[in-house]
Amino acid sequence: MKTELRLPDNDNKKLANLCGVLDENISQISAGLDIEINRRGTFFTFLGKKKNIELGSQLVESFYARASRAIKPEDIQLSLVEVSKTDKKDMQGSPQLITLKDELQGRTPMQIDYLNPFF
Repeated sequence: MKTELRLPDNDNKKLANLCGVLDENISQISAGLDIEINRRGTFFTFLGKKKNIELGSQLVESFYARASRAIKPEDIQLSLVEVSKTDKKDMQGSPQLITLKDELQGRTPMQIDYLNPFF
């Protein structure tokens, strides 16, 4: 899916604060939500899954609204964590263990006891 966003004004200082050095903040949002974000001035194009695009455009708009000062990469990370927590609450309350490996196993008796309720 593709969505476009044009920010309300052309304030270069706010835009620089939003994007960060070499568009680092935009890259973080893009990677954190698994979407592609392209920018030309105040015009942003978002590509990816609909829900992630909506979250990405909301984050860009909210950060732009408070971009009168520099936005730190840590602020972006905290917002992405908040968004992911909210997103996981919508998943019917069931816990998910996401790993890079196919199988998750405990190595000690305590780890095995801890993991048993999840499987």
